[in-house]
Amino acid sequence: MRTSRIAAKASSPAGAPRRQYHWLFQFRSRYGCYCYHLPPSYFTYPDRRFPVLYWCHGILGNENSEVSAPLDWSQELIWILPNGGRNTKYMDAVPGANMYGVEMVETTIIYELIPHVEANYTKIANRNGRAICGISMGGGGCLRLAAKYPELFKVAYSVCAAIDDHSSNLADGEPELVLHMLGGNAALFDPMSLLGANH
Repeated sequence: MRTSRIAAKASSPAGAPRRQYHWLFQFRSRYGCYCYHLPPSYFTYPDRRFPVLYWCHGILGNENSEVSAPLDWSQELIWILPNGGRNTKYMDAVPGANMYGVEMVETTIIYELIPHVEANYTKIANRNGRAICGISMGGGGCLRLAAKYPELFKVAYSVCAAIDDHSSNLADGEPELVLHMLGGNAALFDPMSLLGANH
């Protein structure tokens, strides 16, 4: 898939705070959103390459959820905070589900967001320069993505990971997820979960 960006490359004065960035890509005409925070020396040392940390928010959150959180924004790394959907487990909706082509979070992050970041920021563009972290739903999602794509991420770190769901309890515990993301078929969940990503 090709990204058709509607935002320019990062350009802010030194010490500028995190800002929101939007891009449009050619997948069912869905918009993707993320926030970013650049390290303190990003514009001071334009030739320096920075590691990138992808932060995955929790259930019912969005790309703005952690902007006011007490995270250590002073670190010399690029923070990327994508919108992972309201309750997606950082998966793609399956064909036939009513969110298919809308909530395609795994595809967005792996095939659209990472290439976009690496085309627009001064970064370390290899596995050693990427980390993925998250909390709750994002904690489970970051572990699943790191397990499924070990060639992409050097570090994965989870806070209070929501990893207690499985096909047998999903219909009772997450009926909307089953309906909207899995097309009503809870049995599809386990192969797509962290357990499935490790096989």
